[in-house]
Amino acid sequence: MIGISKVRGFMLNVTHYDWTASNIQHGLDISRRVGGKHFIVSTSYNGRGPVHYRRYSGPHRWRTVNVWCHPLMRGLGPAPTTDTARPDKVDAYMWIGRPGYSGGACNGGPLPVGAWWAKRALMFAKYATNWVRPPRGTRYGHYRHFSLHTLGG
Repeated sequence: MIGISKVRGFMLNVTHYDWTASNIQHGLDISRRVGGKHFIVSTSYNGRGPVHYRRYSGPHRWRTVNVWCHPLMRGLGPAPTTDTARPDKVDAYMWIGRPGYSGGACNGGPLPVGAWWAKRALMFAKYATNWVRPPRGTRYGHYRHFSLHTLGG
């Protein structure tokens, strides 16, 4: 075990879809807990944010369900840069994830996991944004309202 004192920093958001601003808030919380360490945020899947919905799970209980496996109509997020929204703690935005590679057979993904999926790569390019948080008037990262089914939910 190397211990947190020997770690320069950490990275967030390599495997999922979320807004960059949400990752920054989460990273700031972690940073406070580990002595003020700096961090980077992978923005390769952040261009349109997450797709999630609420599901009733019992008396007075609801849970949020996130669509993790190939949600549709997602885009690349902010381009790699060291010019971040919080330069005091966020060292860089980077595209660590590999848009265009399959994460499994859900929502039309090819097998095996890691197979190249040209259609998915083109989707990420088509819906790319530089948004750090959802702009006013958007829902699931779009100005037009799409059903959860259309978005892969």
